[in-house]
Amino acid sequence: MNDRPPKDKNSTNSLLYRFAPLRLCVTLWGILCTLLPTLTTAQTIYTVVLGNQNYVVGSSTLRSGLFVSYDSAKSWKHIGPENLKAYSMDAVDSSEGRILYIAAGNGVHRSTDYGKSWEVVTDWRMTEVMDVLVDQRSPNYIYTATAFGFWMSRDGGDTWENPEGPLKERYCYEISNGSSSNLISVLCSSSTDSLMYYSTDTAKTWKSTGRWKAKENQHYYDFINVGNRVLIASYEERLSYYKKGSSPHFLDTVVAYPFSKPVHALDILRYYVNPRILAGTFGDGLYIWSDNKWSFAGLSNSQVWDIVVKIYSVPVEVGHEHEN
Repeated sequence: MNDRPPKDKNSTNSLLYRFAPLRLCVTLWGILCTLLPTLTTAQTIYTVVLGNQNYVVGSSTLRSGLFVSYDSAKSWKHIGPENLKAYSMDAVDSSEGRILYIAAGNGVHRSTDYGKSWEVVTDWRMTEVMDVLVDQRSPNYIYTATAFGFWMSRDGGDTWENPEGPLKERYCYEISNGSSSNLISVLCSSSTDSLMYYSTDTAKTWKSTGRWKAKENQHYYDFINVGNRVLIASYEERLSYYKKGSSPHFLDTVVAYPFSKPVHALDILRYYVNPRILAGTFGDGLYIWSDNKWSFAGLSNSQVWDIVVKIYSVPVEVGHEHEN
């Protein structure tokens, strides 16, 4: 006996049977929509704290170093060396947070186990490492900007060199890369001017983009692109934005900020209806812009020097809790 519903276009059972694949697709789509926010917001936030005045008077580096959040800045854990004079960090994205680097006053620190253990991979020649950058296209290449020149590694940090050229002994303080042509940019400065160099051949040769006089009201610490705006953390204004277009944007009200200290670092938590902006202050901890308002996000009294958001999740057992 055949129990299959009759193929009668006027039969309800027939219609359900006929459109069963469609019903399955709709069901799967509903499940996907439920899981999508969880799947797309797997982001790890790293903050580099240069110092903190919240614990011992006169000990500006106590409880400093690298902090990590796995829950969109709701809570923080400290990973890496304690009381570290840290300036910046980067990670090998293809390792999903397993391989980490910290730029610090005493050199470059590296972890290959998500931050459970660390080693200094540089020697006495490399101090005051202001910035570190992993070339994500060739992650064995690690670039650093130091107070005593540009240094690089071709083997993931095992060995280092200070290449001949215009950056060999200059004061370098910031390094970044572009999305194409293997672009590497390094900012250098002296007491009277600043200069940007760039390379498109993995630091073999360098060109300069020009020289400009460093005025206090032109200093900026960090900037990010948000929609049609550029949000800038600057020396005097603390936080401002530059309009790239004339269309309205939620950042129109971002100037109403509660910070009592200058903003030194910026980054974005993406994959929300509106991006959530992270602002690290120089002495007042971290704030987050969400739902058209700023809220305190932890790390009380910290000098947040750098914020790095990575699009992956790492083992949450790494690190120990930080009390605000």
